[in-house]
Amino acid sequence: MEGLLKVVHLFGIVMWIGALLIVSLQLRQATKLSREAQRPILDAMRRVHLGFGLPGMFLVLVAGLVLLMLHAEYFKQAWMHAKLTFVLLLIVLDLALLALQSKLREVAGSAGPPLLIHVVAGLAFLGTLAAVFLMRTAP
Repeated sequence: MEGLLKVVHLFGIVMWIGALLIVSLQLRQATKLSREAQRPILDAMRRVHLGFGLPGMFLVLVAGLVLLMLHAEYFKQAWMHAKLTFVLLLIVLDLALLALQSKLREVAGSAGPPLLIHVVAGLAFLGTLAAVFLMRTAP
């Protein structure tokens, strides 16, 4: 059971972070286009975000919470606190990206900082990996 939960958790990470990074990068490119040229890109990126990103986030959160219930001792460890901080940042960035997509659908041109979301999301994901792999193995 625990092995399956870890697989679901990792699969959700790939879906969520992959969609977050792809959508933020494509939105940056779309802001350089005319309103007519933006529309199909915005529609496609919304489908990617809602079809892969949000379900991936759901899988990550549900599997992660169940794994935490199985290993309550992780709550006492610094690496888990660091990881959860980065996960909260990723959730906020995901919500900001959804808001940015909605704003771009209403107003042509640049409606926000998709590149900033892309860079911070990538750094937060790397921070999460560092928390898990570096801090967890520290004595």
